[in-house]
Amino acid sequence: MAKSARLKENNFKLSGENIRFIVYILLAVLCIALFLIFGRSGRTAPTSADASPSTAAAPTAEPKGVPMGKFVRALNESGMDCDIGEVRIIDGNEFTYPLTMPDCRDGAFLAVKTDSIGRVIECTLELGYMYAGEPDASFSDATASVIKAEYRRREKADTALVSAFIESIYALLADDCNISAIDGKKIADSIESAYYSGKSYDKKAGSARFYCETENAEDDEFNFTFRVIASFNY
Repeated sequence: MAKSARLKENNFKLSGENIRFIVYILLAVLCIALFLIFGRSGRTAPTSADASPSTAAAPTAEPKGVPMGKFVRALNESGMDCDIGEVRIIDGNEFTYPLTMPDCRDGAFLAVKTDSIGRVIECTLELGYMYAGEPDASFSDATASVIKAEYRRREKADTALVSAFIESIYALLADDCNISAIDGKKIADSIESAYYSGKSYDKKAGSARFYCETENAEDDEFNFTFRVIASFNY
């Protein structure tokens, strides 16, 4: 009888220890829960480094092309042997700049067209000159030599100016219009050749187009205009 009582007492003590162990576990779990609830509430707001990439503002792509002001400044700095005058507004998006040539010739100007956001979409260089043909045998050698020298001087000046014009366009817009270096060189050479021959030239390169022509005035057979037009489709 005494042995049975002691066994029951031992079982009771063992059960009490188990209960205390369970209580300790519950208290530990409760402490962890309280820390997670109240400890995390005091954290600072996430920094920009923690922000989700999807919430960051995407950078705005810069539009292709070049504004008219930058375009004309580049021509002024290009080595073109002329003075670019004050702008004249022809229409809402069409402008002209008179050009003063070193030999004071009339009829030279730069025309520019822009789109709705002010980018140059077309530019024209126009040069006027007088040409009465190569002197024949009716001229003395001295006179013929002076006339030829004047022609060659004008031709050299004009082709140098046109070359600087084309090179400026290439430097500004080659990347935006996908004009290769090979095409740029071919276009410049072909336009110079067309100037001497009086023939027209039309070439598309990337998203740009280059055209040139020589026009003879209807009322003056000795009055000519050489015109170079470049247009850009962005």
